[in-house]
Amino acid sequence: MLIEGKAINASPVLGAPDPRNVALIAERILAYASLETWTEMIRQWSMIGDTSPTEDTASAVAAVQGLRSVGAVSEAEAAFLLDRFLYVTFLTACEADRECQRLYRSMESIERAHGVGVERPFTPGEEPFEWKLLDAQLDRRANRLAALWLRRYGEHRLANLILERPEEYERLVDEGMSWGRDRR
Repeated sequence: MLIEGKAINASPVLGAPDPRNVALIAERILAYASLETWTEMIRQWSMIGDTSPTEDTASAVAAVQGLRSVGAVSEAEAAFLLDRFLYVTFLTACEADRECQRLYRSMESIERAHGVGVERPFTPGEEPFEWKLLDAQLDRRANRLAALWLRRYGEHRLANLILERPEEYERLVDEGMSWGRDRR
């Protein structure tokens, strides 16, 4: 498969959702939305993670889609959950993508030349033009890879949003981060 004329690694292969995991994940998501304290929320969020959405992404995505279809979670809440459950998939795709790695290495080279890096990054607004250009290209490539995976899971609206209006996609995900709090 090609993105911007460059080959991408299309794995991992999508599996079918496991109905038991879909139900378990959906139940835990609904329980999370009803909690009152941060301690309870953190414990319940880790229980959602214990269901291994990263190992059974198809079930996690199906759970969110099912909850959204019956109105149990809003579009923003679903966007937040899908973004979190697909994060490892997005990251793995970027790490396996040669173009992303080329852009990342070029950015690191500029950082080394300026004496900055992970420990001490550029001061916001003081990045060299070449670094900003590479960063924008990397963001665009990563968004295209994320859109590919969103489409594979049937999330065409979110895929279009991340491609056409990435700032709006981020706003929607951020809005969904407070999910469950506005229903009390």
